[in-house]
Order: sequence, then C-alpha cells, then structure tokens
Amino acid sequence: MAPNTQTQPKDSLRQQAKQIRKVLKDKGGFDAIEAATHHAKQLIKGIDPSVTIGLYYPIGDEMETRLLAQSLQTMGRQTALPVVTGKDQPLQFKIWEIGDPLVGGMFNTKQPEDAAPTVTPGFLIVPLLGYDNQCYRLGYGGGFYDRTLMAMPIIKAFGLAYGGQIIDNLPREDHDVPMHGIITDSGLILPQQ
Repeated sequence: MAPNTQTQPKDSLRQQAKQIRKVLKDKGGFDAIEAATHHAKQLIKGIDPSVTIGLYYPIGDEMETRLLAQSLQTMGRQTALPVVTGKDQPLQFKIWEIGDPLVGGMFNTKQPEDAAPTVTPGFLIVPLLGYDNQCYRLGYGGGFYDRTLMAMPIIKAFGLAYGGQIIDNLPREDHDVPMHGIITDSGLILPQQ
C-alpha cells in the first residue's frame, strides 16, 4: 500500500495517506488498536514512572489512544493532551485523564479545559498520516509537533500508526524532526541505520 513519492507533492501525498489510513483502520479494527496499545505499554514500562506521557485525542481515522490512556492511568502514569495555542507556536500540554472534560480546540481537536494544569511531558505519542523507514512522519502540514520537539528537545517522541502507513521516499524538509520510533499494530519500528 505504500505510495511512491518520487515526484509527489506533500499535499497530494497527504490525501493519499488519509485514504490508506482509513482502509487500514476499517480492516484492522479493535485488534489493531489492542496490538498497538500493547506495544506502546511495553515501551513505556521502561520509562521513569515520574515522566508525564503526552498523548493525543484521536480525530478522524487516527490510531486510537483512549485504550492506551486508560491502561497508563491504571498503571499510575500521568497523561496529558496537547493544546494548540496559536499559529506557528509549539504545543502546550495539559494534564488529562479518561473522564475529564474536554473542549473543542483548533482543527477539530479535543483538548483539556483551560483550568487543567500545564505540564511538560518527557515522552510523546504522536499522530501521523504516514512514516518512512527512518521514522520521519508525514503530518497534517501545520508543523506543531516539529516546533514542539525543537522547543523541548529532551522529549522522546514516538509516532503511533498502523503498520501499513509506511511511505517509500517520504519527502523531507529542513524543519522535519524524526521520531525516535514508530509504534504500530505490528510492533515497534526504529530508524534504520
């Protein structure tokens, strides 16, 4: 399913990647979510328990994170969700647990209320449209996660995706920041050397 991107502009590639992700979501169902959640939990078990885990609240066909959030919170882990504070700004993260109220944010996102405490996560789970074998991600084009990772370089960031979202020859720009790995329903993918 991996699209060939030799000459394909990113906007066109995003549209194709959205369609592929929808097919993978429909095909994989809850089994894919459970498998990806299992792989994410195994990775996070090795992270210092005091580190806040930044997640995203899924929209559209993004890989589901609520099962992971519930599992992490059961393990006593603190979780947070991103808040878009403005164009060309890094994301802000606010503490969130399953059951806490959410409000509508920019780009149809769901985010914690303004009163929720702001935190700096040490580990991020990031949504994506596609990824390559070097763990660069194709996002939505706003650059929010790239700016966030440049502003807070100590954060470990892993994409969360269906295994079939891999893209051959993903175009890269100077501001693109690679993930430390990609967590999929098939397992953990680390950058190839």
